[in-house]
Amino acid sequence: MFGISGFKWLIIIVAALVLIGPEKLPEIGRTIGKAIAMFRRAQSDMTAIMRAEMAEFESLAAESKKTLAEVTKGLEAEAAAEASSDTVAASLYESESPVSGEEAAQSQDSPQDESTETAAESPAESPTLAVDDHKEEEEGA
Repeated sequence: MFGISGFKWLIIIVAALVLIGPEKLPEIGRTIGKAIAMFRRAQSDMTAIMRAEMAEFESLAAESKKTLAEVTKGLEAEAAAEASSDTVAASLYESESPVSGEEAAQSQDSPQDESTETAAESPAESPTLAVDDHKEEEEGA
């Protein structure tokens, strides 16, 4: 026990008899025994608590893995469904409005609506210029 041989225990007991005395030695022995028993009880309680917590942790980990697998499976199914719907929509779009190479080139070369470009460039209709004009009128008055 504690890595101490029998001869060393004998020396410790003799030293305790000499230092403490034969009257108080049994009382100190009982106190040390109670302290060791209390320490062992606390150790076994702590071990039981740790085992219970580890079991709970392992069950939570298993539940988390199961939930993660379900979520991953759902996301993969959703992505597959979206990909197949995109493929179907693209194939329907291509079959409904076939565009020849010439029509596609003409649509790319044609200018955009000119009325939107001129309206944005017109200073009379620009909101920032109208606000500036209004400020000048107030300062002049």
